Amino acid sequence: MITSEHDDDSDSTKAKSQLFIFRCKLKGEVSVYAKAARNLGRHESGNNMSSLMFSNSNVRIRTVKGIEIASQSALIGRSKSVRHFKARRDSSLGQAEYRCYPLYCFPNTWMTKSDLVAELPRKSKKFHDLRRNAPDEIGNLKIEVLQCIGLPKMDTVGLSDAYCFVVCGSNSFVTDVISDNSNPCWLPPARRACIMPIHNAYSQVYVGVFDYDGENTSDDFIGRVVVDIPQLPSGRTLSVTLPLRQHSR
Repeated sequence: MITSEHDDDSDSTKAKSQLFIFRCKLKGEVSVYAKAARNLGRHESGNNMSSLMFSNSNVRIRTVKGIEIASQSALIGRSKSVRHFKARRDSSLGQAEYRCYPLYCFPNTWMTKSDLVAELPRKSKKFHDLRRNAPDEIGNLKIEVLQCIGLPKMDTVGLSDAYCFVVCGSNSFVTDVISDNSNPCWLPPARRACIMPIHNAYSQVYVGVFDYDGENTSDDFIGRVVVDIPQLPSGRTLSVTLPLRQHSR
C-alpha cells in the first residue's frame, strides 16, 4: 500500500491525497511500484522515455523470466541460438522494456531501448512493390518508414495510435498502426516499406501521419512531410528525419 501524504492539513490538500493499493503475485512486478511513484509525482528520471513514449500498460521492468521470453522471441527469422540472445540480454535485467507492435508481428514481445535501437535499422522483411512495369515508369523509389518522434496526444484516453500514409502520384501505401505510443517505431517485420514507381522527373512523395480512431470513424491528421524526388541523389540510400507540418511547406 502506498499513500500520498502532505504536510499541509487544509481540507483542499487532504482532498487531493491518493491511496494506492497493489496485490502482486510475482516477484518481478517491480514496475507496479515505479508507476505508483510516477503517479504520486515522486519519480524523477533523466530519461522520460517511459512516460512520454509509452503508456503505462506498454512498459514494464525486465525480469529473469522476461529475458528468457525475449531470447526466444529474438529467434524468429534468425539462425542464432537462444544462448546467444539470452547472454546479450542478461545485462538488461532490471531495465525498462516496452511492448512491441503490431501484435501480429510481435506476440508477447518486449524490448529494451538498446534492443529497439539495434533492431530498428535492420533491413525490412518485405518491400511492398507498387510497380506495374508500365512503359511510362522512368524509375523507382524505395521507402522505409522507421519512426516518428514526439507525436502529440490526439485522444482523451491513451496516446497516439499512429500510422503513415505514403503517396506518390496515383500510388499509395499505408503502414501498420502502432498503438498507444508517442514515438512509434516500425520494426523490420512490420508493414513499413514499399517501392514506389516514378512517372515524372518532378514527382513528390507525401507522407502523412494519422491517429487511428477505429473502424467507420474519421482518423485525426497529425502532420505530413513532402520530399522532392529530384533533390534525391540517384542510386543512394539516405536516412532522413523531417519535421511534420500541418499545412503547406
